[in-house]
Amino acid sequence: MPRTVQQGAWSCWRSSSPIVVVAPPLSGLIIAGVRPWNDGDDMESTFFSLIAFTLAAGVITAIVEEFTRGASVVRTQTGKNLLSSMLLLTHRNTRRYGGYIIHFGIVVMFIGIAGGAFNRAAEMEMGYGDTLAIGPYRLVCQSITQDSKPEYDTDYAVLNVYRGNSYVTQLAPEKRTYFAGTDHEQSSTIVALHSRADADLYTVFEGRNPDSGRPIIKVFLNPLIAWIWIGVAIVVAGTFIALVPNLVRTPVRLRQGDSVAVPPAAALGATHVVARVPHA
Repeated sequence: MPRTVQQGAWSCWRSSSPIVVVAPPLSGLIIAGVRPWNDGDDMESTFFSLIAFTLAAGVITAIVEEFTRGASVVRTQTGKNLLSSMLLLTHRNTRRYGGYIIHFGIVVMFIGIAGGAFNRAAEMEMGYGDTLAIGPYRLVCQSITQDSKPEYDTDYAVLNVYRGNSYVTQLAPEKRTYFAGTDHEQSSTIVALHSRADADLYTVFEGRNPDSGRPIIKVFLNPLIAWIWIGVAIVVAGTFIALVPNLVRTPVRLRQGDSVAVPPAAALGATHVVARVPHA
């Protein structure tokens, strides 16, 4: 990583009090229910996820503070709105602020990875009208169907998905058997997926119970998977921004005795700013 980006990220942390940055998100997560002492066997993984979420919130807070501080100075100088000021600020020092965006994307990726501590799984033999509950979702079996096609035999289930009392979607996990009844018999599982920003819901047709003949449905609920891909997209965007040349300002000739307004360093993306007016 370029030295300029590393220094920018470090100065971003130094400009904010760690306690002020970390304490509010830590308290908010505990109030929201992320409490390691309540999760039994998952206490260790939940504890490390809590730490990851807290540090991520602290880093994001520091980065946003750095952008808004510099943009406020640019807005005062130019009269632009806050968003336009942030864009101009970034264009003035693309390596520094592109680096901040890259750091932000990495933090978002780690949030998605930390969500793995809260993965859930459930398995049940299901028939018509049976209900399987996992997290905030209820899956109600509408039908179990067997079919035969020239290439394969198939079993699939039709499941209505509800979140609370609201209908969400319909999923149809499937299991296919190719070359059925031959020495080359092969099985393939077709996973049915419902994806949201907060969690992905996977349903799998595991097969049939050899004793009862009832289908076995397995369900996985994996929180924050989408955040990993969102973070990757942010990192790519930040990399392209960091490669863009800085905005070049047109030099202005000054005469001896002219006053010079020197903007704060945050608006220029520099640690020290020195203005000199040469003598005639």
